[in-house]
Order: sequence, then structure tokens, then C-alpha cells
Amino acid sequence: MRFGIGFIIGPALGGLVATFGHRAPFVAAAALAALNAAAMFLFLPETLRAEHRRDFVWRDAHVVGAFRPLFAAGRAAPLLVAWFVWQVGGVVYPAVWSFWATIRFGWNATQIGWSLAWVGLLQLIVQATLTARTVRRLGERTTAVLGLGCSAATLFAYAFTTHGRQVYAFFLVGCLGALAWPAMNGLLSRLVDAQRQGALQGGLGSLNSVAAIIGPLLASQSLAWGAARGFDGLAFLIAEVLIGVAALIVALLVPTLRAPDGDSA
Repeated sequence: MRFGIGFIIGPALGGLVATFGHRAPFVAAAALAALNAAAMFLFLPETLRAEHRRDFVWRDAHVVGAFRPLFAAGRAAPLLVAWFVWQVGGVVYPAVWSFWATIRFGWNATQIGWSLAWVGLLQLIVQATLTARTVRRLGERTTAVLGLGCSAATLFAYAFTTHGRQVYAFFLVGCLGALAWPAMNGLLSRLVDAQRQGALQGGLGSLNSVAAIIGPLLASQSLAWGAARGFDGLAFLIAEVLIGVAALIVALLVPTLRAPDGDSA
């Protein structure tokens, strides 16, 4: 839910600040990031109970070491592959949304900011009202497939949309993609004990960082290649395929995963 709030305020603020110059949003973002780091250092206590803490081991201080307990616990590889492919596809939004909207609709910075604020508002509503109920009713696997499927369908629609107002309508479906993150994170968390939860989240952060390198390159180059040939929706079409593949992996392979006996996660 906090992500949704940030996705409302951030793009809207960025669109407004952009009126002061192209560098202004980056300066504002840097200031907010520094403020956030200071607040975390000064006010956020350690939440992990002392009995669940473990010694730091240098040989595990990398992405493979973080996932070692997952591979020991069960067949986690399909879920990790699905996570990575999903993240690579999902990067299309921050990577090319503003460029694509400018090419396709002629939007300015303010219009782009408000469109992203709309995305954040709908995601906030989903996270606040639907996530817990959907997971309880459908389970984590089915919820993840539903979220990924809605994301893929929306990306496909964006690739062929012809009017800016359609973007707002399509995301009434796309916002259900917000269900995927907590569902997939829950599936992975159940595979490790309380001592390894921090390592798990660090490993996922490493995967996300790699995706954040590959994804923008893929999205930006496909946008440029497609736009030069009369189809500026190619980046969204590729992202749709990637997230669709992630949904298929979760639907077909993740049911074989089992949490270890006595797992407290």
C-alpha cells in the first residue's frame, strides 16, 4: 500500500517540479532519498528477534548465497526464474513510459505525471482492499497468476492503444497486477525459516537490480527500433510476452513447491 501511495505522489510531484527544468525532478528525488535514508538510520529499530538473528558470513554475501537456503528447502528455481522474468518485463514502465506517451499521444511532463499518479491510485486501492482477501480466497499461487495475467493483458492493450484516455481505462485491469508482488513474495518466504528472511529479501533485491540493468536496455532499444519502423508499442509487446511467460511458469511449475515442515514464515 505504501508503494501505491508513493506512486501517486511521486509522478504527480515529478510532473509539477519538471516545470522548473529537466534537472529539477532528479534534484527533488535525490533530496527525498537522502531524507529517507536519514529517517531509516535514526528512527527505525531492528525488527528481527534476537533468537532469529544469525552471524554474518562473507561467503554468503552475494546473490547465490542469499538463495542457497531456498534451493535447499525445495524446488525454488522455477519461482525465481518467474520472478526475474517478471521484473525484466515490468521495468518497461519506468524505462519508456514517458518517451512512449510523448511519441504516441504528444503528452507533456504534467500529463505523464498524472497518468502515473492514476496508476498509483488504482494500485493503492487494490493493495488496501483486495490483496488480503484475494490471497485468502484463491491462495498465493492463483493470486500471482491472476496478477501477472492482468499485467500482461494490459501491456498488450497499451501496445495497440490509439487514444490517451484508453490508457486510463486499460489500467482498471492492469492495477490487478499489484496482486502479484505480495503473492510471489509470500510463496518464496514460506520456503525459508525466520533466520533467512533477510537474506531472501536481499537476494530478491539483487535479482531486481540485475533486471533493472537488462530491462531498460531491452525496453528502450525495442521502443526506438519499433518507433523507427512505425510501431512504437513494441516495448510493451515484448514486456507482455515476458510477464506472460512468468505467469505460465507460476501456473505450471510452482504448484510442485512445498514449504518445509515447521516453517514459521
